[in-house]
Amino acid sequence: MTQNFALFVTDIIVLTLAYLAVVTIAGCAKAWAANRAGDDSVSFHFLTLNPLPHFNFVGYVILLLFYHFDRGHLFGFGNTVPIDASRIGGRWRKTKLAFVHWSDSIALILASIMFFVVVFGLFDIQAFAHFHAFSLAQLYPQASTQVLMIGSLCMHASFLALRLAMVLFIFNTYYFIASLYQNSKQPLFIRDPYVGIVVFLVIMFIVSPILQNIFTVFALYCGMMIAKLFGLV
Repeated sequence: MTQNFALFVTDIIVLTLAYLAVVTIAGCAKAWAANRAGDDSVSFHFLTLNPLPHFNFVGYVILLLFYHFDRGHLFGFGNTVPIDASRIGGRWRKTKLAFVHWSDSIALILASIMFFVVVFGLFDIQAFAHFHAFSLAQLYPQASTQVLMIGSLCMHASFLALRLAMVLFIFNTYYFIASLYQNSKQPLFIRDPYVGIVVFLVIMFIVSPILQNIFTVFALYCGMMIAKLFGLV
């Protein structure tokens, strides 16, 4: 009972730290991209590495529910950074809009690669089957407590970042398309929110497993290559 409670508390702490790191990276990256593209309307509130502006209570609770019912598919989200597409103009407007809308996904994929580099530097490929610090301790009994906690944190953060990157990519692609039709007739799935929800859910159901695999394989491969380049594996 005591060991199970200690495992639960340790997992919640690691999961919370991973969540705060991931949503802060996503929010700050999007605010920075929006600011660079010309939209400084609300970006400065989110243009910080302080996790509090990025924390979303509902997103955090959903993460805890996923942890409780389906630990293999962690998901949680932070506060949405509002973008005023009308402030983004000039040459290469479409490119700027794409950069802004996909900036959080790009940042999360890059962050997950760095998390994987740390894991490869601390352990080996076997570690990815053991998210929890206690499981890692059984696999690597010579590792210190600090190393086990850092490894567990990086693995939770990496896979949480990749899943959020996938969802945000699909979600933001919808808004990117909508932003292109500001001054012209919008397609039905943008004009009608109910149709938009149905289209979004269908796309999520069909595309999300493919995107998730692509993002994960890409991040793992890049992480391993970088770790090899620096002699960490």
